[in-house]
Parts: sequence; C-alpha cells; structure tokens
Amino acid sequence: MAEAAVATVICKAVEIAGYLLSGRMNDQPNNLQENISWIESHMRILQSYLEDAESKKNGSSHEVANLIISIRDLAYDVEDILDAYLSEIQSHNTRGRFQFLKHASCMLCYGVKTNNFVVEIEKIKKRGAALEVCGRNCGITVDSSAAVPSSNADLWGSRKLFLRAPESKIFGREETLQKLEEALVRENNRCRIVSIVGPGGVGKTTVAKRIYHKVKDEFQSAAIVYISQEPKVGEILLDIAKQVGLNKDERNEDLEKNLYSFLEDKRYVIFLDDVWDTKIWDRLRNVIPTNSENGSRIIVTSRSADVGRYIGGGESSLIPLNILSENEGRELFFDLIFSASEEPLPPILKDIGEEIVVRCGGLPLALVVAVGMLQSKERSKHAWNEILASMKEGDENDCLNILALSYHDLPFQLKPFFLYFGVFPEGREIFVSELTRLWLAEKLIQVDGFRKLDSIVEAHIDKLISKNLIQVSRRRSDGRVRSCRIHDLLHKLCIQMAEDSNFFSTHNNLLQSIANLSGLKYFKLKGEFIVLPPSISRLKKLETLEVRSGVIVPRSILEMNRLKHLILIDVSIDESTHNSSHLVSMFDHHRVDVALENLETLHFRFDNWFYIKPSSIRKMSNLRKLCVSNYPHREMMKVLDTTALEKLEALKLGLDCLSMMRIEWLNLSQYQYLVKLHLCMHTKIKGSFEFPPNLVKITFESIYILGDLIEPLKKLFKLEIIKLKNCRAEQLDFSGEHNYPQLQVLVLWDTDFSELVVDEKGMPKLDTILYQPYPFPPLPTIPERLEKMMVTTDHYS
Repeated sequence: MAEAAVATVICKAVEIAGYLLSGRMNDQPNNLQENISWIESHMRILQSYLEDAESKKNGSSHEVANLIISIRDLAYDVEDILDAYLSEIQSHNTRGRFQFLKHASCMLCYGVKTNNFVVEIEKIKKRGAALEVCGRNCGITVDSSAAVPSSNADLWGSRKLFLRAPESKIFGREETLQKLEEALVRENNRCRIVSIVGPGGVGKTTVAKRIYHKVKDEFQSAAIVYISQEPKVGEILLDIAKQVGLNKDERNEDLEKNLYSFLEDKRYVIFLDDVWDTKIWDRLRNVIPTNSENGSRIIVTSRSADVGRYIGGGESSLIPLNILSENEGRELFFDLIFSASEEPLPPILKDIGEEIVVRCGGLPLALVVAVGMLQSKERSKHAWNEILASMKEGDENDCLNILALSYHDLPFQLKPFFLYFGVFPEGREIFVSELTRLWLAEKLIQVDGFRKLDSIVEAHIDKLISKNLIQVSRRRSDGRVRSCRIHDLLHKLCIQMAEDSNFFSTHNNLLQSIANLSGLKYFKLKGEFIVLPPSISRLKKLETLEVRSGVIVPRSILEMNRLKHLILIDVSIDESTHNSSHLVSMFDHHRVDVALENLETLHFRFDNWFYIKPSSIRKMSNLRKLCVSNYPHREMMKVLDTTALEKLEALKLGLDCLSMMRIEWLNLSQYQYLVKLHLCMHTKIKGSFEFPPNLVKITFESIYILGDLIEPLKKLFKLEIIKLKNCRAEQLDFSGEHNYPQLQVLVLWDTDFSELVVDEKGMPKLDTILYQPYPFPPLPTIPERLEKMMVTTDHYS
C-alpha cells in the first residue's frame, strides 16, 4: 500500500535526521542534512497527493492508478536507500569516533557511501518532480476534497432505493425493536435522539426502517433521508422539507429558516440513515430543532459509535446492533431461499446452505448477498458449491464491495493499520501487544516524546473499534483493550486490499529461503516439530523475533546482538548447530551465555534444560520489558539485586519456587521507571519486601499472600490497579486513612480469602472492582461499598 510505504519513509527520514542533528555525526557532507529534510518534506507532499488520488483511483482514469503505483515504488526505493544509509550511520556510531579514525579504510568507505547516497537522492528528486507534474495532469491536488469514488455510485444509488423499498424480513432483532419502540413512544416531551450503531451490513437500516414506519403515524410530520459519505446539506434539507410538508414557496424562499420554524411547532420524527461523521450533524442541527418540547424524535444510523454518541448526546442514546447468532442467521437464510421458490430444498443443497450460513458469520448483508447469488443459479449441487467455493477462496463479490465502503471511509493514515489485521490467521484472537510490535517494526508508529507508545497504539485501536471494523475480544482490568477480533469478511477484505496494493503477500516454504529476506525486521513462527535454520542469524536488520510452541531454534539466535525484541516460548535449543568451542559443559548445561545487549524486550519461558545466565541478563542495560517464567528464584535475585536494568518499565516474574517453602525477601525499590509488576510464584510469602516507588499496576498470581506482601503497597502514591489472581489469604485489609491514595481498580479473580476489610477512608479514589468468586465455598461477604462498584468480569482478563 502506497500510504504505508510513504509513512515508513517519513519515519526513517526523521530517525536519520535525529542522528544528524544530535551532534554525533559532525563529519557529514554539507548537503546531507538538506537531502534528508527534502525526503521528509517531499514524502509528506506525496502523502497529501495520495489522499486525493485514492478517492479517484477506482474511476475510469488508469493514469491515477498508475500514479499511485509510481508513488509507492518511489517510496520503496527511497526506503531501500535509507535502510542502507541508516545501517552505515549506526555502524559508524557504534565504532566510536576516535576508534573509527584509526581505520582510514573505514572512513574512506563511509565517505564513498555518503556521496553515493547524495547521488541517489538527486535521482529521486527528479522522479519526485515528474510525479508532481503527473499528479497535476490527473487533477490531483494537495488540498483534497475527495469525491465519492465513481465505482461506488451504483451502491449509493441502490441504498437510496432501499430506503423506500418494501421492508425486509427481520430475524433476531425482536429485543432491539422493542427497545427502539419504547425509546420513541415513551411519554417525554423533550426531543430525543436514538443512535443505532454497528458494522456495515449488520442491518441497521433495516431495523431503523421497520421501527420508523411503525411509529411515524403517531407524529405530525415524518421524513426519512440518506446522508451518505459525502453529504450535500442543501439536498438533504430540501428532501426533509418536501417530506414533512413545507410548501414550495417557503422551500424556495429561505429553506433553512422556514424549515426550522415549521418543525419547531410540530411533533416530528426524522430518520437520518448512514451518518459517517459529526460535521454533517453540526450543519443539520441548526435547521432541525432539538430543543423543542413537542415530543419529537430523531433516529440515526451510523457505523461509528463515536458519531452516534456525539449526535445523541451521550452513551445512553446508543443502541448497538450486533451480528446474528448462527441460529438466527440460518433462519434468515432459509426463509429468503424458500420465499423465492416454494419447491422443497434437496438435502444436499440444505447441507451446502448450512456451510454458507456459517461462512457469512451472522452478517445479514452477507446472507442477503449470498442468497441473491444462489437465486441467480440453478438449484444444483455444482452451482451451489461454486458459490460456496468462491466465498472460501476470497474472490471478489458484492458483499465485499459493500464492506469495502467502511475501509474507504477510514482516514488516510489509518488504512495501513487496519490492513495489518489481514496478517493474522482468520478467526484468531489478535492481541494489541502483537499489533504494537508489528507496527513498530514497520515504522508506522513514531514515538514523538510527548505521547507514550501505549497511548499512540490505543488511539489507533480505538478509532478502528469506533468504526466497527474490529471488535473488542478482551479488556484489561483498567478497561483498555487487551485483544480484539475481526469479522471473517472484513479479514478477507484486508487480504484482498493488501495484495492488490502489494502491501503484503503470503509465501510457502519460507524457512528454506529465509536468509534471502535481507530486509526482514519482524519474524514470528509457531508450530510443532519445526526447525528454524541457523541462517536466520544472518538477517542483520531483524529487530523482532518471536518463536513459540515446539519450534527448535539454533543457538546462534542468542547472539544476534541487533535484536530489540526476543520472545521464546516453549522452544528447544539446537546445540548441534553451534561452534563446538562455545558448547556448554554437562555441568553447566542449564546455564547459557547470550550476547543480546541491545534487547528492549525479553520474554522467555524457560524449561528444565537451560536458562540464561544472570550475568548475561544484567548486561541487557536497554531492557524495558522483562517477562520470564520458571526461572530459578535464587538466580533471579542475582539479576534484580543490582541497578543494571534501571530502564525497566514492565516486569513479569514466574519464579521456580517449588523447592522453597517461602520467599523471605524481595527488593525492587531501585527501579524508578518500573510501572507494571506481575509476580507469579506458587508459594508462600513472608518477610521483607520493597516495591518500585512509581508503580502503577501490580498483579499477584498463585501466591499465598500474607500481610508482609500487602502492607508495603498501602503508601505507594501512584498505584492505580491491584490485581489478585488465584491467590490465597486469610484477610485482605484495604482500610485506613491515607492508604492506597490513588487506587482506582481492584481485581479479585478466583482468590480465596476469609475476610475483606474496607472502610470509608481507605482507597478514596476506588471506582471499579472486578470480582470473580473463588469456585469453592464458603464465599466471603463483600462489603456494601464494594458491591456498588462491581462490574461483570466478562471480556476482562
């Protein structure tokens, strides 16, 4: 995808500019900084060109489509140039200035590469100028006012006709219809707005139409209008005026003033279908009176919960519409099939139909489109299997074209983030942490120093959720999204869009040729009895390596010192691929030396065969996140009882304490930047414990908690979340004035305790308690103060 390529180049240009401006590269040519600045600024110009070009590429002009491809290719070429030069800069820096001067040949080589870089950028400038000329010839402007793609015109027209078409049958929406009707006819003179929100094709318009036609006769005036992605306010107001009965003279004289006056004295119901943004509502609300006391109602449908919330004035106005259950989808599908023909359906066709229902994933639009395709075919096993096969193989169909409207509506910069969901297997739960590593590796995210990485990622995830393109699967205890899912059809759309634009592609037999992927930055592998070849260690640009579940990895990966993120879960080390001089002895077999000084993330689930030596971990001075499981307790204490890992921000320890009855000390007070701590120890705790002073969240898992562990938490002034999971305690005491001053969330998950002590003074800012009772009686009494704050634990983890 062109926009992703351009965004990546911008980030890399900024990164190189940071090196040049930092004063660490004083021996640079005079025009080097100028060229880097040109790359950044010109790519931003091309990025603006793309915003307008993307809206025109589906039209009849092949020149626009070719322009987008040319911009993408230019960006890829610039990226290759920057990759090569960035590697040289980093190498130049790591040698040290004075050490570098000792090697005249290296200095000469660096100078030649720098001059070559300048020459290549001059060529890029000429290509960039030619693209600008081509863009102007195609009518592309930087200040884009993108029109609705001409290829979608038929879809928009069909939706307008659908608003006035006979009502469709509805299945599985009885509760929603009842809730809507109650909201519309309830005795309340104030004007009320209800917003029906949900993903494209879920049936929002069908449901809203049904209730609109049912209640409209109870109002003095009624109107139903389609807003669209590119609304024209004048046409919308004129349509409303005609339907509510404003006479022709008043419509022609001063439409907005006369329509407002007319509606101000009426009890009206207006249905605004498919509102894409809040700007159109800001225009319409000046003409449609919402402060009248006549009992008027406004129905809104939107794919965006944010838009619905904004128009309706809050959360209470939202009526979410979810996908159908499998039974509801089946009922809708076969009702539509039998309504087209009274002939009985042969058993073999019924079985194929069942598979099509499952494939449609409960999306009414997909079911309707599938039935439409089947009705155009003969009722035969071969014909129906063709339809089923086309849905499985990802061929373009009408349903995807309609779903694609949600994708085209995304902000320009958000499209590559959405497409990355196509990288994951269909139907898989997708964790935000995985997306973060991918987006970072692709340099789609640039931390600006003002916002933390987590907040940037959350903003992108929240936007995609509000657009109803992805759904929340699980949330963290603080309410933030932990994982999400994407509908199968939207996943299919991601892959189609990505492959069409060469954003990503799939390969077979990748492992055999992995060493040839010289630009690879992120590699993830999961499977049984898979051997990762030693050649992976030759990938000099690889930054993230994630290997899970039964994979055999070469020892050489533990010496890839350019890695920034290493995740090894349930893997085996193949010592036979390593130089014999580095083989550990039988006596030392469990302790492994590594050379990974540049790591920022280490997630390692150790087995009984080996673990990384504490001395090696202490050398990882750049570590920000450390997660280890089954690590010997005494060895871990050697790692933590130093200031070597002073940059740590998140720490999760799963310690091997089976040989110990009790942990008697733990001192983490020296970790000033540590804000998240997770301790899983499977043992009793009693002794002296000190925690990081700036801790925000702490999780205790599988611990027999005694007062010695809880007591130090009371005075941590930044602690906001305490989570107890599968723990045991005689008493949990959260009482006392000035104790837990900032605590907002308390999680008690399968934790066995006999007494929970609270009062009105302790935890003054607590507003949420997530409680999943211990599964075995007797259950303790929960104080009344906490009962008022309880929320369901569904979708939290």
